[in-house]
Amino acid sequence: KEKAAYISTSQLPAGRRCQFAVTLDISPGWHINTNPSNPEYLIPTELTLKSTLGVTLENVYYPLGMKLKMEETDEVFHVYDKTVTLIGDLIVPDSAAGKTDRLSFAIRYQACNEEACERPQTLHLEATVNVSQIGEPVRQINDSVFQSASPVR
Repeated sequence: KEKAAYISTSQLPAGRRCQFAVTLDISPGWHINTNPSNPEYLIPTELTLKSTLGVTLENVYYPLGMKLKMEETDEVFHVYDKTVTLIGDLIVPDSAAGKTDRLSFAIRYQACNEEACERPQTLHLEATVNVSQIGEPVRQINDSVFQSASPVR
């Protein structure tokens, strides 16, 4: 599974919010469960964040995914395959102004194929990002990632 993380601004905006995106490329023949999972007993894909400066996640958007019907059951599974992008907001505290943050995204998922499911795993994406001064302008970046992944809100 390949992974990448993006932010929508050139640096984190102190005292404000910006968007983030985490993109997962899922190996051919495999899928991971949506969030919320369907059926409910499956382990959903879940994104969390740790930040050294207190940046937090809000409004994480999990796409609907696709419906998958297995031959041996009548159940319909909701899954992500090929590529999925999770987006949301990063809330940056005033106290982070002018500092450098270490963001650590964790993506918990369970990969399955037609025969079996693997044990749940957690992928980690780490990034060091600068935080603006309070009121300092930040440039919009990575527009193509956010335009292709953004839900209508």
